[in-house]
Amino acid sequence: MCVNACGGSEHGAGLPVKRGKCVYFVATLHSVDQTSCWSMLFLQEMVVAAERVIKPMHATSIQGVEDMITLADLQEFTILRNLHWRFNQDLIYTYTGSILVAMNPYQVLPIYSAEQIKLYKDRKLGELPPHIFAIGDNSFSDMKRFGKDQCIVIR
Repeated sequence: MCVNACGGSEHGAGLPVKRGKCVYFVATLHSVDQTSCWSMLFLQEMVVAAERVIKPMHATSIQGVEDMITLADLQEFTILRNLHWRFNQDLIYTYTGSILVAMNPYQVLPIYSAEQIKLYKDRKLGELPPHIFAIGDNSFSDMKRFGKDQCIVIR
């Protein structure tokens, strides 16, 4: 049975197309009419849990972000993908709010110079790219400002 899927939906070949609350059809491109609508040939009807449906990746998940709080889709896959993308760019530090995630690069990177220390001095978190110097300076500043002990957990 061939069904016209016009109405603003964008579906590709072999993708699940939602019809109703939880019934999906596997669809393949059958033809494209003159109004650029997709006509689809329904091959098989199946019930699929909503969490099993593949969704397009949000733009923030395609290229890495410095603070994972800004990821539009905050889920395990996008967090791991962000860390992987940043690691491949030799960006071993990533924020999650005020928490710094550090990955061992298994190589020496030129990111621990005296110039870097000066660069991060008296700066707020998020002003510059994530770095352990930012966490250290922020903790020291808060200790002076509030007169309370600070703790940095390294694991």
